[in-house]
Amino acid sequence: MKLTATVNANILQSIINGNPSEFKILDLLPIGVLITKNNGNILYANTSLSQLLGYDLDELKENGVLAITHPDDFEHKEEEYQKLRMGQHNQFKYQKRYKSKTGKVVWANVNVSYFYNEESDNHFYLGVVSQISERQVLDNRTEKNIDKTKSIFMHTHLGMVVATADEEIIHANPSILKLLGYSADEVKGKNVDFFLHSDSNSVKPKNFKEHFLANNDQIKVERIFKTKNGEKKFVSITIDKVKNADNEYTHHFAFIEDLTDQKQIEIAYKLTAKKFEGIFNDSPLGIVTTDYKGSILTLNQTGYNLLGYEKGEIIHKSIIDITHEADILKEVELHQKLISGDINSYSLIKRILKKNGEIIWGNCNVTAIRDQAGKVSCLIGMLEDITKVQNVQSALISKAHKLQHKNLELQKYIESNMELENFAYIASHDLREPLRSIKGFSQMLKLTNKDKFDESSLEYLQFIEDGTERMDCLIKDLLTYSRVNTQNLEKTNISPNENLALTLTSLDKQIEESKAEIIIGRMPKQVFANATKFSQLLQNLISNGIKFQKPGIVPKIKINCKDENDFYQFCISDNGIGIKNEYFDKVFLIFKKLHNISEYKGTGIGLAVCKKIVDQHNGEIWVESEYGKGSKFCFTIEKEETSE
Repeated sequence: MKLTATVNANILQSIINGNPSEFKILDLLPIGVLITKNNGNILYANTSLSQLLGYDLDELKENGVLAITHPDDFEHKEEEYQKLRMGQHNQFKYQKRYKSKTGKVVWANVNVSYFYNEESDNHFYLGVVSQISERQVLDNRTEKNIDKTKSIFMHTHLGMVVATADEEIIHANPSILKLLGYSADEVKGKNVDFFLHSDSNSVKPKNFKEHFLANNDQIKVERIFKTKNGEKKFVSITIDKVKNADNEYTHHFAFIEDLTDQKQIEIAYKLTAKKFEGIFNDSPLGIVTTDYKGSILTLNQTGYNLLGYEKGEIIHKSIIDITHEADILKEVELHQKLISGDINSYSLIKRILKKNGEIIWGNCNVTAIRDQAGKVSCLIGMLEDITKVQNVQSALISKAHKLQHKNLELQKYIESNMELENFAYIASHDLREPLRSIKGFSQMLKLTNKDKFDESSLEYLQFIEDGTERMDCLIKDLLTYSRVNTQNLEKTNISPNENLALTLTSLDKQIEESKAEIIIGRMPKQVFANATKFSQLLQNLISNGIKFQKPGIVPKIKINCKDENDFYQFCISDNGIGIKNEYFDKVFLIFKKLHNISEYKGTGIGLAVCKKIVDQHNGEIWVESEYGKGSKFCFTIEKEETSE
């Protein structure tokens, strides 16, 4: 469907023919006017646009729209242009950046209208360009000019008012009427003060005529307007005087921009600033602001008390000046990442130098405040004194290191085959007692000071607790391992079935939780063994079969026995994760674990205990396995004792 816009045919035809005589009026406008073809070629640009961008008309025609558009704004508003051509709306507006001849970026509000010329069968777009940073005023110098620029006057999103020299309103465009909720008839003939809210200031002269007669050509003021229903609207007004052919001041033209949202933000900011000032002064944390280089701008009283300075003494000092030399490198690294935009904030536990040279520990949280361009305008830091907590933490770490050292000594004791009695004494007394002390102290510290620890400190405490629990388990297993040789080995004829029943009873909880299926084959009536150790042997092997299982699989344990001349061969098989061939011999070594503790708990002693027990019974133990499909542990043990 062909659409015809209401535009002066003479002006449009003159533009097409390249004759400027009919549209010279557009060069009088202080805002840019741009007329382009459908393909983006520039047909016409008025003087204001040429001056704004630094190009003459011929250069603009040669370049086209894309050449004067900022690269980041190349995205074409094709959907909006399509709506214009289809008549779905009369105009649309958006913000974009132009690139001037000197390379300067020029931000502008652009209002686009569509025109179709039936005679030439051409499509045209009229763009009204107003620089955002330097609002320009549409200059209607005569009533004739107002008529010829009516389309622009009627369709711009900015408020426009034409008034006589005596401030009587002649015209008000739809934008200002919509903003204030009036009709054109309601405002026509009224004095411009009709728009003013009672709270509006009185910076302006008593009347604009006196101001303009004093040879001032322009007034820029901010006012509070009232809407028809009494609401406040904050506006910026730029007013130019209009002269007639005799150079007499007859009218003035007002260009009005709605600042309500901006002012409300400013009001909210001031309220927030007051609240922040209260928080800043009363905060139990030290609060510091710096420039982007780290030079201190402000510090609250808590910060002064913390660092031992008098008020004002520390201003303009660098953060580096109060940072311990051992922590400067890390501080600088994080600061550089913050400034470059790699991170928005960072936390750092570091040593801080007080005025008297004393060193304290501080938990520092630093956040960057950026402007609209993304550049850092200032940094805000929160500082908490954690010296006491850090000292306690250091003491805990020291105890943990001592514990680790004792553990290494313990390993040496085992490797050097020192007397088992002495080992048992060390394990039960010298190691377990400090373990209980460390665990109890760390739990109490976490319970009473939880809100004072940061996340890392709480994590360190949990590491200590977990470590002491694992160490305690290891010591108990070592005691078990050591007692295998020290305990009396009284062997008698025992019933495997009865012993196995007792063993499964002790594993009842593990079997129930895992829903394990236990299948017991035919057992001999008697074997010659120590009942306690035989039960421990079965318990370790069955428990491993249940534990080392693939997720989502129900454990299936089979227990069988067969006669091998002077021995019985027992086999416990499972459907678990299996063992690689290269580990068949190593699994029976003490402390040999094939998996990370986070995957499967344990100390790596269970199978070593099994081997010791089998060795004591003059038997053998081995494993048969296919990795990923399960394992079968077999051992031999003497048959029942026979009478001579």
